Order: sequence, then C-alpha cells, then structure tokens
Amino acid sequence: MEKIIVNKIENTLLIKFLDTKIEFSTTSKLRSKLFELAQKGNQRFIIDLTNIDRIDSSGIGVFIAFWKMFGNDARIVFCHLQPHIKNVFNAASLLKIFPIAIDEQEAIGMLASHV
Repeated sequence: MEKIIVNKIENTLLIKFLDTKIEFSTTSKLRSKLFELAQKGNQRFIIDLTNIDRIDSSGIGVFIAFWKMFGNDARIVFCHLQPHIKNVFNAASLLKIFPIAIDEQEAIGMLASHV
C-alpha cells in the first residue's frame, strides 16, 4: 500500500488509495501509515475506497486495529465502497462499527454530527 493520498478537510483527514487492493502483501505499509497519522493527534478520518476492488481479512484487520487504538475518541467513516466491498464489510460485521457514506460530503456530515 504505497500509494495513499492524505488531504485535510477542516479538522478531518481524507485518506484515498490509488492502489486497487488491500491485502496481506500491502497491509504492513498501510498499518504504518494509518498509525503514523493517528500518532500526530488526528482523530477524524474519512477513508475513501473508490479504487479498492479487493480487500482480504488482513486488510479488514488493519482497519479494526486502527479503530481499536482510539477507543471511543476517534471518528472514522468510510465512503465510496463498491457493492462487493460493502458486502465484505457486512460479512465481517464492520457495518456495526464503521459508518458508511456515499461520498465525502455525506461523510463530513456524519462526522459533524458526532462532534
């Protein structure tokens, strides 16, 4: 997971992936990047999965570990999930943990309601 773009929108980080897969071979770099962003004091994230067409259990594990490191302090919203990726999130019960937005604007609104 070498190709990640991070932009700041107000007090929220928007994380976009240029690669198409989040799987075992890429999760080490992804985990390092996410934890680096968290260690800088960021607590509000929009994770844009527009380009992701494959995610395996190790990718799911990275997102769960990222969420767990914050307890109740962080706000993480995913957006632009392709239908089959949303099915993976549903099968892994991630829809109970992470809000899913259609796009960045909806995600910003979801985060604003959890100030």
